[in-house]
Amino acid sequence: MGIIIAYGGFVLLLAGSIFIANSQRNDLVTKDYYDSQIKYQEQIERIQRTTNLPGPFRLDYEAESEQLVVRFPEQFVSQNVRGSITLYRPSDANLDRSIPIALDNNGMQIIETNRLASGLWRVKINCAMDTLEYYHEEVVIF
Repeated sequence: MGIIIAYGGFVLLLAGSIFIANSQRNDLVTKDYYDSQIKYQEQIERIQRTTNLPGPFRLDYEAESEQLVVRFPEQFVSQNVRGSITLYRPSDANLDRSIPIALDNNGMQIIETNRLASGLWRVKINCAMDTLEYYHEEVVIF
């Protein structure tokens, strides 16, 4: 009798597992797969264009003044640069911040960090100069 109950329980468990597995969505590809691949290719081109710049983007955290100093390459100084700097917090999306680019005469932008939670941040610079777009990403801990 115990074998029949155990076998019946196993069959019910297996049937329930199959039912739950079949009711789950398992989309492996986005609906707009080709559009998203084109956008990804554009992102690769932005990164490659940034890599080919003669000078790098530099991010320096100054602990005493609680400021993040973003230095743009020399080509960006006194140019019409537009875009944004995104402070991305991987552990909490509610802390993410996006700041419009406003460079000073030295090609720098200073971001106050005293109101931001300390820890790991991903700084994403998405900018355009003339018709060319650039992208730089770096991890900063403050």
